[in-house]
Amino acid sequence: MVLADRDHKKGRREPRLWDWQERFISFVVDCWLVPQKPKLADLYAQAKEEFHRSPQEIAQCISFPTITTIRSRIKAISEVVRIIGRGGKRHATNVKGPGSTDVRALAFGEKIETDQYLLSIFTSGNGVVRAKVIDPKQAPQELADNEVRRCWLHLIIDVATREVLGWLISETADADHTKALLRMATRDKTKEKVRYGCKQEPVPPVRLGLALADNGTATRNADVYASQLGMGMTVMTARAYQPLDKQVVERVFGTLQWQVLNTLPGYTGSRPGELTGYDPKSSAKLSHDQLYGIITRYFIDEYPFRPHRGTGMNGATPRQKRYSAIEAPSQRDRCLHLGAKVIATTTSGGVRVFNIPFSSSQLVRFDDGEPKRVTVHLDPDDLRKVYVTAEGVEEVMEAELSMIVFKDQTLEEAVGIMEAASRSNPMLRELHDRHLSEARARRARDSGFFPDSRDPSSYQTLAQLEYRAS
Repeated sequence: MVLADRDHKKGRREPRLWDWQERFISFVVDCWLVPQKPKLADLYAQAKEEFHRSPQEIAQCISFPTITTIRSRIKAISEVVRIIGRGGKRHATNVKGPGSTDVRALAFGEKIETDQYLLSIFTSGNGVVRAKVIDPKQAPQELADNEVRRCWLHLIIDVATREVLGWLISETADADHTKALLRMATRDKTKEKVRYGCKQEPVPPVRLGLALADNGTATRNADVYASQLGMGMTVMTARAYQPLDKQVVERVFGTLQWQVLNTLPGYTGSRPGELTGYDPKSSAKLSHDQLYGIITRYFIDEYPFRPHRGTGMNGATPRQKRYSAIEAPSQRDRCLHLGAKVIATTTSGGVRVFNIPFSSSQLVRFDDGEPKRVTVHLDPDDLRKVYVTAEGVEEVMEAELSMIVFKDQTLEEAVGIMEAASRSNPMLRELHDRHLSEARARRARDSGFFPDSRDPSSYQTLAQLEYRAS
């Protein structure tokens, strides 16, 4: 007759667990602290099958520690240890590492940070989801109001004062929008103030000193680097997965989301599946221009006047910290280094870029009656003046806008006006073309200059000329 061992049930004692039970808990916890982040319940069930026990330990008839005991042990582990084990050392450094208390810039424009952020909101003209077949060659590139989509926000901020120097939304994050962002930071923003009804004065233009950006394709490319170096800027690339390198601009995205976006219709939440009872696509009601107006008013009327608790700010507002600035670049530098470059051919009337005419006496003298190939440097934000360069010519020629109706327009607005004029009322355009054709035909018949095209003798002149030429 064998007596069962019941010594382990004699009330409380130290330790309460056997040695092999402690080894089992350590075995499960070690398997749980891995970057694959396995679920504890499944891991616990499989660990009981794989854990090795000696025959003596099996003969003790003692059960495995419960999953509740293991959860209690995990909760007792330091949070830093848990993040390092399941998130990796790099993630733990970003989440639990010490912040930076370095004052990285003192003068306005000395150092700037730029980044792109996919806004956590859907925009639409009326909130109705529509689908249609479009031709990629004929589809407009600008954002249509009836398209439901999320937009990218491009942002550039001054490190010394925390003033937001430029902002724009776009469909994609690419080099063209990064250059547009740099142009916005170095130009006057009164047009945005007037268009969107801002009450305060926007941040003035400034020459940029050191530019810090990440490794994204929108900023790390030859076109953007050439533009920055041409403007005399120092280019610095932030390390991947190191938010402390660009902590100033990263913080603004969170501030914008929680203070502005999360109360607007179409808000998506911080992560997929966060808003389980809310459909952001069907709730989208803001157009892209309305969203940009809300962001513009926030960065002009509200954000510069909020007390800032960041490093070096000491509770001052961004507008209070703007006590010195680097002189803004000239229009010539902005055109040559940050503008659009178009290859064109001169004519007797000057040069046409995007079907917009520009001319000057200097350009006419260079042309000298013969078409020549030139490079036109155009500022898409200011069409009043362009600069022209040519191979073998050291002088940079200046040309002014000939069609003054576009003098207060941006390039996008001017192209939109021309496009709307060419596409407006196709049926009426067809009717006008028919009237014009009939009027020309009647004038040609009444003049008697043209013979009847159905008469074979009408073609003798051309045949005789070909014979004489041969």
